[in-house]
Amino acid sequence: MEYTEKYYGKKLYYIPETYDLNIIKEQKGYGALFQNATNKTFFDVGGNKGYTCAYALSKGVKKIISFEPEPLNIEYHKKNTIDGDVTLYEGMASTTDGESTLYVNWGKNHGLHSPVKRRGRKEIKVKTFDFWRILEETQPELLKIDIEGGEYSLGLETRMLPDSIERMAIEIDWKGWGNMKDVKGGRPYALYESIKEQFPVVLYDSTRDWTQFNWSMVYIGGRS
Repeated sequence: MEYTEKYYGKKLYYIPETYDLNIIKEQKGYGALFQNATNKTFFDVGGNKGYTCAYALSKGVKKIISFEPEPLNIEYHKKNTIDGDVTLYEGMASTTDGESTLYVNWGKNHGLHSPVKRRGRKEIKVKTFDFWRILEETQPELLKIDIEGGEYSLGLETRMLPDSIERMAIEIDWKGWGNMKDVKGGRPYALYESIKEQFPVVLYDSTRDWTQFNWSMVYIGGRS
């Protein structure tokens, strides 16, 4: 396996000629999430190859719970987080324990695997784990959700997250979900509003007050 030692003070394993190195560099965008993170528990939904977890460990996070369903990503995730207290659920976060379909992106970006059907992608069956049950059991202080449209299947628009969570980062998919003719009338805005209501202290908001629309948007917020 190829590795780099340029980031987070440790070896990070990656696949050459993919977007892996770019994804590693992008993790610093979660800096606001990991302010004063020493001895906290981080709940990572969308673990990829463990790069966010590795960054979290470098910021002093004590314990990590992570979810990743794709077998190759799982292999790298384990290598990249071997030095931390990390519980890796080898499957998707969902509202129930069971099985579902993952649509695998065979292009250069291994962070684009999705539980949402995408044309031309290979389908694989993966385990699912009850997101809400595990949240309640572990009571984390820090939460990140980045699952390529899967955020809409977790019931986040209507359910309140545990009070233990102090800060949250979420990537909200827009393309395929939003409507430029009614930008505040669809599910992306409802999800955004639900998260922002619970975490109103804005640490980062790429929506620019809901005027900036890309493939996806990122919101990082804290409790009041």
